[in-house]
Amino acid sequence: MIRSNTRFYNISGFRLDASLQGLSLQTASLDSIIAGGISFFTPGNGGQVAEGQVFPLYPGREEALRAGSLLLTLEFLQGGDITARTKIKYKGITVGTLVRTWYDPDKDRVFAKAAVQQRFSRLFRQTTAVWLVKPKVNLFGAKHLGTLISGPYLDLLPGSGGPRTRFAVRDSEPRLSAPVPGLHLVLEAERIGSLKKGSPLYYRQVEIGRVTGIELGPTAQMVWIHVAIEQNYIPLVHRSSRFWNAGGVKVIAGLFSGVSVETESLESIIAGGIAMATPEEPGTSAEEGDHFLLAKEADKDWLVWSPKIALPQKETVTEQYRVQAGKKKKKVSGKEKR
Repeated sequence: MIRSNTRFYNISGFRLDASLQGLSLQTASLDSIIAGGISFFTPGNGGQVAEGQVFPLYPGREEALRAGSLLLTLEFLQGGDITARTKIKYKGITVGTLVRTWYDPDKDRVFAKAAVQQRFSRLFRQTTAVWLVKPKVNLFGAKHLGTLISGPYLDLLPGSGGPRTRFAVRDSEPRLSAPVPGLHLVLEAERIGSLKKGSPLYYRQVEIGRVTGIELGPTAQMVWIHVAIEQNYIPLVHRSSRFWNAGGVKVIAGLFSGVSVETESLESIIAGGIAMATPEEPGTSAEEGDHFLLAKEADKDWLVWSPKIALPQKETVTEQYRVQAGKKKKKVSGKEKR
């Protein structure tokens, strides 16, 4: 049963680790608690063992399991939100765990050693971004409230380049998200106003896309706003299309006409938003990476544009009900026939 890759660990006494991340109690038989003991396991296939071969003895089962992991060194500005059991996640799946934390007085930084499962090692590259996820409440809403109970965790955005094992952990998510399916465009504006990552993009007040990131342009004279148009709505966007900031509300008051309040949606009042229109003769379709200017407000002519543009066919809710109703009708008629 003993192979060259067998791992031995101490099962003497018992160990209790408790934190917001969970409760871990490790113990073996009553005999091992009193007299001490050693256990082992063999992951996968290993070679034969020679007489007198030396093996490391791990303090516990968790340490033995992490022995084959990728070890990372993480740097934090503050260490109050992390523990030795803080998890590292990707798309909601745990890929690793912090195993030790310490303070370096020379650098005035908190450091942590993390163990990541080998099958996830390809996620950690030269341009990979790692950040701390914790509860966030502001005027735009509440996010990550689950961490109030489970505790903060680390999230990541995989990058490119060669392998990397040392990262400076950010305090917030990167401004640019990972690419999502659809048509990706860049809107250039002097200022972002109320726009932020996740702000909606509308066509005739129907949401057709989202802001995926915001950054300064190469010369820092303009802000580049990255947006993604959903696959079904890509035919709406042409190089002649116009985009404008639709966040907030527009109030028009007149002595005899009264007061008129205009907005794209309630969401755009709080989170900001962008609207677009395409002229009667659209011309050339937009392509991946095209740049457009983002106007502060819509021109009157843009609001009356109404081109006829064919969209990809997709099953509507009404059609779904018809299909379901048809199936039920066939079953009923079959019973009557029998």
